Amino acid sequence: MGNESAVVVGVDGSDNARVALDAAITEATTRKTTLHLVAAYHAPAVRRHSVAVEYEKVVREEAAAILAEAAERARDAGADVTTSVHSGDASGVLLEQSRTAALVVVGARGRGGFMGRLLGSVAAALPAHAACPVLVVPRRADGTARAERDYSGRIVVGVDASGAANPALASAADTAQRRKLPLVVVAVAGPDFDADSRAGDDPDAVRSVLAQCRDSVAASHPDVQATTVLEEGAPAEVLAGISATAETVVVGARGSGGFTAMRLGSTAHALLGHAQGPVLVVR
Repeated sequence: MGNESAVVVGVDGSDNARVALDAAITEATTRKTTLHLVAAYHAPAVRRHSVAVEYEKVVREEAAAILAEAAERARDAGADVTTSVHSGDASGVLLEQSRTAALVVVGARGRGGFMGRLLGSVAAALPAHAACPVLVVPRRADGTARAERDYSGRIVVGVDASGAANPALASAADTAQRRKLPLVVVAVAGPDFDADSRAGDDPDAVRSVLAQCRDSVAASHPDVQATTVLEEGAPAEVLAGISATAETVVVGARGSGGFTAMRLGSTAHALLGHAQGPVLVVR
């Protein structure tokens, strides 16, 4: 079935998948679009044997039961819900779903077992190949990464030298507008950055990019309150710290580089392994 403009979420019965489901419900209801729940399971390679047929029946029924429970939770929250069960690898199933979806949501960890491949491994691979943005949602935890500033109640987008041309900025502004939250545009300069000298990244160039991003948001999303922040350090570590308090951190799946530290392609991959809050990866 087609799921044009739908929010698609992978479910597997794990606690983290339930957290991802809640995030997907929020996305679908604020976008005023359908929420499509997907479960995938591994079928035996040889299906003619009676034992294999019975095994496939069991795992498919378990997947259907998990979907039914998740669908009830979503409908109770006011979402317009559809569901589908698929035989196959979870990453391949969600990749195919991404071709028509507006957004795919997955948990950062999964349970494996009957449902096959862990959603955690899917979350690591899907953002680089999906045809639409991917929201990866971990369970909030007391991690070691911390930001010096409190980003509570804000959407945060990381930018590199591509600045306003980076699709992540527009996606972050859209998210902030839908959720009626302020937006913080963050650039992370390398560890040799010195605001009082020309060491490392050119501070004026970095600030110029941030100003261009802020002006772009003001022009395209005048209702969004946008501010800028220049951080110093390793970008994945800095953004992981920010994710501990931010509503959502938005990054590009690829970037132009240009700042000593901030090359968003590699940053997105590293960030997903350490984020403490939702990360939206935009191609």
